[in-house]
Amino acid sequence: MSDLAKGLIGMLIWGLLTIGSYSFSKAHLCASLPLGKHHHLDLAKPMPTPPITTLPEASEADIRLPVDFRKSDATPFTNEGFPDYLSTILKNKTTDNILEITGYYLKNEKNTSTYVNLGLARANEVKQLLLEDMPAERIRVVGAVSPHPEDLTADFLDAVDFNWLDKPKSTVEVFADRTIIRFPFNSVQKITDPLIDNYLNELAKKIIATKEQVSLTGHTDNVGEPEINVQLALRRAKMIRDLLIKKGVNRNQIKTYSKGENAPIAENETELGRQKNRRVVVRLIKKGR
Repeated sequence: MSDLAKGLIGMLIWGLLTIGSYSFSKAHLCASLPLGKHHHLDLAKPMPTPPITTLPEASEADIRLPVDFRKSDATPFTNEGFPDYLSTILKNKTTDNILEITGYYLKNEKNTSTYVNLGLARANEVKQLLLEDMPAERIRVVGAVSPHPEDLTADFLDAVDFNWLDKPKSTVEVFADRTIIRFPFNSVQKITDPLIDNYLNELAKKIIATKEQVSLTGHTDNVGEPEINVQLALRRAKMIRDLLIKKGVNRNQIKTYSKGENAPIAENETELGRQKNRRVVVRLIKKGR
C-alpha cells in the first residue's frame, strides 16, 4: 500500500474517533439535566445564576411599643396600640385599689429632669396620661434602675411598668404609748381618711388643755436615696406639726424628728411592708421628761 493511501486511511480513522467522542460527551451531559430540558442546552452560554432573596429590614415602626422613651428624655411617646394597652391596664381597676407606675432609667442616661432620677420623671409623665381615668391620689409613682444592660443601643426604651396594689387597710393605729399615721408613697401629704382627721382633732384638744409636748418622728420605706428619704421623713413630721398648729397647738409644744428609712417596722421587700414603714409616729411627752 502506498504512503498516500496509508495517510488517507489514518485521517479517516481520526475523524471517526473525534465524532464519536463528541457525541458521547454531549449525550452524557444531557442525561444529567431534568427530563424535557435537553433541547434547551446551549453550550455557548453560561448557566444562569439563581436570584438571591433578601428579607426586608425591620423598620422603626415595627419595634415601637405602645409607650416608650428616647434615651435621656422623660417625655413618653404614645404609639399605635396605646389606647388598647391602656384599656387592658384599667380593666383591673376596682373601687379603691392603687395603680403603681414604675419608671426605669439606665445608669448611664443623663438625667435631664428636675426629679431625683429619670425613672421617677418618666413615671410622673405617664401619670399625667392617666388622670382622666384615675384620680391622682390613687396613683403612686416609683423610679428604679432599668433591668436592661447599660450599653443598650435601641433608639427607644421600654421604660415603664404598671402594677395594681391593694389599698392600705389601716391609715392610723393608736397604741398605749404612740400613734402611727400612714403616708402614701413619695408624698408628704397624709392619706385622706376621716380617722386621721378625727385623731388629730382630739390630739390637739388634749395637748392644748394639758400643755403637754408631742414628738413627731417621720419615717420612710427604703425606696430611693437615703439622704432624700431623711428629708422626706422630716417633711412628713412637719406636715403633721402644721396641722396641729392650725388647730390651735402652740408651736413650742411640738418637736419634729426624722429617721428616714433607718427604723423600719416591717420588711421592705413587699409592698405591704413598705406601706407600714411610711409613717409618722406621734408620742406624748409627759411633763418633767
